[in-house]
Amino acid sequence: DGTLDSVSDTITLDGNGEKTLTVSAGEATTAQDSYTLTATSSETGDATQDITVNPAPASQITASEATDTATASDTETGTITVSASDEFGNSVQGETISVDNADGLSAISGVTSDTDASGDATFSYNTESAGTYSPEFSLSDGTTTDTATVTVNPASASKLSVTSSALSLQAGNQ
Repeated sequence: DGTLDSVSDTITLDGNGEKTLTVSAGEATTAQDSYTLTATSSETGDATQDITVNPAPASQITASEATDTATASDTETGTITVSASDEFGNSVQGETISVDNADGLSAISGVTSDTDASGDATFSYNTESAGTYSPEFSLSDGTTTDTATVTVNPASASKLSVTSSALSLQAGNQ
């Protein structure tokens, strides 16, 4: 639970005995903080209202480097995580993240994913070609983008070939 500044003021009620108050989060920049607004009256006693501060709309995304470096294979997959947050750094749930440029990682080309409760969207990839890839991601509105770095290592050799050409050697020559 958070604390907002205390306000003490006299309020005049309308003819129905009501008054509408507007409360601003002001300095409260951490989402999911909860507050209790208490109004005290000498005639009617206390009235309380719980208030929860929700994240602002997503304004930035961060595409992580792939933490599990994949090996070139048509079956092994790696994962890229893209995080959405608001201007205060709070995670934002329910944002749609799109792959704008898969940079050769065909498994994620044209894919979208929604952010979870932690503000994270995950994308799985695989490729048969070793190399470094830089897929680009964006918020659904297309205004905010970020690029991840993905390294795909060569697969282990599956066979060894030795070839030779006919050589003619003369004894005593090196």
